[in-house]
Amino acid sequence: MPGIFNPKMLDASIRDVVSSLTNDQKTDVLLYAMQHMASGTRFVIPFGLLTRGFALGVSSRTIIENAVQSCLQLSSVYPQKVVQARLLRAKSRFTAGLRGAAHQDLQAILLIDANHPEARALMPQAGGSKPEQKPFAGPHRQPRFSPELWREIASYLPRRDLKNLLWVPHALSSIASELLFRKIHIQLGTAQYYSGSNRDELDEAPAIDRWHAQRSADILTRIISDSKYASMVRHLVISAPQKEMNVATTFQIGEGSRLHASCTTLWTNGLTSSKRDIGKCPS
Repeated sequence: MPGIFNPKMLDASIRDVVSSLTNDQKTDVLLYAMQHMASGTRFVIPFGLLTRGFALGVSSRTIIENAVQSCLQLSSVYPQKVVQARLLRAKSRFTAGLRGAAHQDLQAILLIDANHPEARALMPQAGGSKPEQKPFAGPHRQPRFSPELWREIASYLPRRDLKNLLWVPHALSSIASELLFRKIHIQLGTAQYYSGSNRDELDEAPAIDRWHAQRSADILTRIISDSKYASMVRHLVISAPQKEMNVATTFQIGEGSRLHASCTTLWTNGLTSSKRDIGKCPS
């Protein structure tokens, strides 16, 4: 489909460079980037994988929550970087008015460095009177489930609930992402066929098709340029109109070696004919 692709070369280059770094170096990059995020800045999710009409804007605070959580989940991260990550999140939470949550981060910082000047200065704003006092004792803390257990729990959830989990700053977010992207459905020029005879829906069909075309281009570009993302995809379904039963839908995605290595079966779903297997990926 010539004309659809608009690869984000800068984003792809950043992903390629960062993928070669160690986890410790990736943490440095993440912390550096978070320091340059202005409070209140809004970002756009690059892939329209949610239901049509859902707002794609997401606050910088949510991005910081997810980024800090990913840093804290690394067992090998240095204490100094834990302090830096928690301090960034505490400031973000202060901005959002979440004083209780910010207080927890500041307490955790003071457990690592009891004399941390910035954490001690911010503690009164969070309502804490004794910075040196340890938070909840170890035995009373909530148990942490293993990623395997969370994955088993998430496997029973419907796609709608998995989409909601993408916004949770927890290991469940990445697990939900993997489960959602196992099967991807791409639609090209199908809006007018689904709208039937409804005049209003027919008028909206071109705009909907353009939205799906951009979404499809973003998804396929990501599959080709990001091997980690591509490894999640197991089943790719392409829906496109075809007027004749014996005319196969063609869809060129360039050099798809990474896609071939990640998926199991590629289907085309013609709206006027039954689903047909047009090729299996090599084992």
